[in-house]
Amino acid sequence: RARSEKPRRLVFPEGEHDTVLRAANAIVDQKIAQPVLLGREDFIRERAATLGVVTDGFDIVNVPDEAHCAEYAQALYELRQRKGVNLPAARDLIRDPTIFGLMMVHRGDADGFVGGMYKAFPETIRPAIQIVGLKDGVSRVSAAHVLVLKDRVFFCADTMVNIQPSAEELAEIALLAASMARNFDTEPKVALLAFSSFGSVPHPISSKVAQAVDLVRQADPSIVVDGEMHLDTAVVEEIVAKNYPHSRIKGDANVLVFPDLTSGNIGYKLVQRLGNADAIGPIMMGMRKPVNVLQHGMTVAEIVNVAAITAVSAETDGK
Repeated sequence: RARSEKPRRLVFPEGEHDTVLRAANAIVDQKIAQPVLLGREDFIRERAATLGVVTDGFDIVNVPDEAHCAEYAQALYELRQRKGVNLPAARDLIRDPTIFGLMMVHRGDADGFVGGMYKAFPETIRPAIQIVGLKDGVSRVSAAHVLVLKDRVFFCADTMVNIQPSAEELAEIALLAASMARNFDTEPKVALLAFSSFGSVPHPISSKVAQAVDLVRQADPSIVVDGEMHLDTAVVEEIVAKNYPHSRIKGDANVLVFPDLTSGNIGYKLVQRLGNADAIGPIMMGMRKPVNVLQHGMTVAEIVNVAAITAVSAETDGK
């Protein structure tokens, strides 16, 4: 899906790092996208030569560099001048490759952003929201992981951002995750998870999840969605057939929406580490243009997977 006659330009703010250089090389070889690496150009070329990475297939933008930074600093000032950023502050901020890369996406000089591997998660998300912004009608950013098992694929959300989402926020997360599944040619079957199935354990949390199900149905009646439900009710046909024949999810859920960040983050990691699943992500949902944040310690293959998803998102958003 990512391969195109006109490859999408993806900006990588950590262009000086070995793992990113190797990933950029693989992205070019697989014709997934055109990487744009930010950093000291001489250092990047020298390091690439040491690693045996050919730099012909990607662009290198020298950051920090006055010639490159001046125009973007002015644009950043115009964007944030009523949010406490004066021109000297903008000139200082734009020297950060993360800010520079996000401005490239904002101005259309790159189609997507892939970075943040050496920063705390909020240090990338916060400026991304401030500079790139959210899609119309979206109240907050959220994140998903794709879990690839031997026989099934699951879209899991929210796994990285929202600690205690409200019913309205859960519904929004579910709608975004369903849209993501459709972007990857998967008809979504959405289960909103809890420690209760269909009111079996009355509690404010389970009631919140049930309310979110109603909100999803109101927003998009075409989506197959149900809950609140246990995880095994969502994914095991025998359990739902015996106990909950009324469920619209027949043990065939492929989009799993967690009630809070604790369960979402632990849940996907359990399947990844103990179930030997491939976990692709995090994939940011709700951004106006594709911005995806790398986690510390990601491998070359994991970065390539995130880049491919970013390129597909850019292609979808560009239609």
